[in-house]
Amino acid sequence: LLKDIFKFENLKKPEILLPIDPTIETGYQFFTIGSNEIWNEIFINYGWQKNLDNFKFFLNAVEPNTNVFFNVSHLGGYQILSTKRQNVQQLLIKENIQKKDNEILINDVSKKALNVFGVKYLISTKPINSSGFTEINRISKEKNSFYLYENDNPKEKFQLYYDYLLINHLSDYLNAFRDSDIQNVVFVENPLNLANNEEPGSGTFSVLNFNEKKVKLSVNTPKEALLLFNNSYNPDWHVKVDNRVESLIKANINSQAVIVPQGSHEVEFYYFPKQFYLGITISILSLILSIAFILKLEGFKFRTLGLVK
Repeated sequence: LLKDIFKFENLKKPEILLPIDPTIETGYQFFTIGSNEIWNEIFINYGWQKNLDNFKFFLNAVEPNTNVFFNVSHLGGYQILSTKRQNVQQLLIKENIQKKDNEILINDVSKKALNVFGVKYLISTKPINSSGFTEINRISKEKNSFYLYENDNPKEKFQLYYDYLLINHLSDYLNAFRDSDIQNVVFVENPLNLANNEEPGSGTFSVLNFNEKKVKLSVNTPKEALLLFNNSYNPDWHVKVDNRVESLIKANINSQAVIVPQGSHEVEFYYFPKQFYLGITISILSLILSIAFILKLEGFKFRTLGLVK
């Protein structure tokens, strides 16, 4: 079965994604609602052994971690140990979605969260009956269906903010998303040496280089601002402003940001797992020392036996 599943032709782009322009898709997130019900019905009741066609149909859910086969960024993740930030992020969305018999309702808190986290496309198993989402594709097999919706107001990968709200605890995010205007406010978890500006700024930026481990931007702002990178927070990510290392700020639950001074600057976010490289260095040094010790020990044996002078 696994051999059949992972054949190249069985992992081609799912039909549900065909209307999406890959160039528009880049930089935005996907989110899936309700697919576990279809999975459970087919897998538990019938299994996949004689249902490969159903499995291929299920790939239209673009669930984690099958999304990596299709070069699609998904807000969720299928992992053994998720971080507390990921749990809060997922809870904020899922707890504010109602799954009814024939429709799905998304309330304002969940809408705000989907917008802030840059979710442009939603895949659901029932029609979404809430404003702000436009159906762009639908496919069905027997009694199961997948719907593809486009979110009308997703935030882009990078944003400049001039106003922020201090969050004292992860649990406070629920109130913040319910009561705050997310269009012009970013949420941070530590006091900043940055004046709050309720008036929106007029800064601009352009992406100079973008890949999985390094992002470089040119930023121009008339006053001090927060540049948000809508990417999962990880302490192995670092940031430089004009080639000077700056502090990475935890923002919007699971994103990262940096303070950019007034004027024109070059900002670089880069991924450098220090512990990983430290581990490699220690391993290499241990290997070298072990080889040196073995060679020295062997030389001592040869001298003892009179084989070398």
